[in-house]
Parts: sequence; C-alpha cells; structure tokens
Amino acid sequence: MPQWAWYIIFVFALIFISMIWAWWQRSKYSKATKDHILAEFWPEHGKRYKQLLPIEVNGIEVKAPRGHQCPRYFFDKDSTFTSDYPDALPIPIFKSILQVQVPIVSWMENNPEPIHPYTEVAVVSSDLIDSLRDNDFMAFAMAAIKEIEELEKALAHALANTINKRWFYILLAGAMLLSLAGAIIGFLGYSEVKSLKELWG
Repeated sequence: MPQWAWYIIFVFALIFISMIWAWWQRSKYSKATKDHILAEFWPEHGKRYKQLLPIEVNGIEVKAPRGHQCPRYFFDKDSTFTSDYPDALPIPIFKSILQVQVPIVSWMENNPEPIHPYTEVAVVSSDLIDSLRDNDFMAFAMAAIKEIEELEKALAHALANTINKRWFYILLAGAMLLSLAGAIIGFLGYSEVKSLKELWG
C-alpha cells in the first residue's frame, strides 16, 4: 500500500476519534446543564461572573451560591435568555460542535429580582414571598411527619421483636426463685459440711 494511502487512513481515523470525543463531551455538557440555568451575577464592583445552578422544583428560583447574602434568586420567562455553554473552550475549532444552549438569567448580586432589559414587570412580590414561605413550612412539616412515621414504624418493629411484658415478669420471677433455691441449697450444704467437720473433729 502506498504511503499516501496510510496518511489518508490516519487522517480519517483521527477525524473519527475526534468526532467520538466531541460527541461524548457534548453529551456530558448536555447532561450537566439539564434542569439548570446559567446564573450571571453583576457585583457592585468588579467583574461579572457566571455559575451553573440547578432550577428548584417550583421552576422559578435557584438557590444562591455560597457567600451570597440573598438566599435565593427568582426569574421568569421574560428574564430568561439563551447562551452557549461552556463560554470558553481550549480548542476554538470545536466551539460550534461542543457547545450546548443553556438558559441564562442575570441578577444584581444579592438582589432576588432578575434584570429585565425589556420589561418593568416585577417577579418578586409579597404574595410570592408568602407563598414560598408557606411552601417551605409545608415542606418542613411534611418532612417532620415523615420522620415521625419512620420512628413509629421503627418502634413498632422493635416492640414486635421484644419479649412480652408478662413473659418477661414470669422469667424474672423464675430467675429469682432459682436464685433463692440455689441460696437455700448452698446454705444447707454449708451447714451439712460444717456438721460433718464438727463430727469428725
């Protein structure tokens, strides 16, 4: 086989391996961004930064990253856009192949209200806060009820595997009688030994 044919085979093999790697990497990015948003925070001073955060079950909030004074951030459809993830790649040629589309929302740091560039409608309202507080309380109550139910089941299981009180007292009384009988037998045996010793001098 001529040498140029080997070069062609090598190039095709390299392209094939690169495509397999790109597909695997893109799948990894797709899995990492599922049910997540790219949260962009604008600090009062310094550079903006982004962080991939999971969307809560209610679909309108994310938990604040560590170090934020605001515990949660809210968003809606009007404040959500799309962005490429990840932003930067070590090999720019693979940028269009590897990057996936992910929702992005921007906030002023420690302000739960998202930035609305095209609308003035507020997302965070007193009704929303009250509703979330009630939801948090209900979640806590449900967790407490579940914990109590588990403790009751564990207690019932423990009681089912323990000896009945009546049998426990019967066994205890039997043990006391056996101990008393042993003490009497021992005392009588000691008296007999002492009498024999006195008899034989």
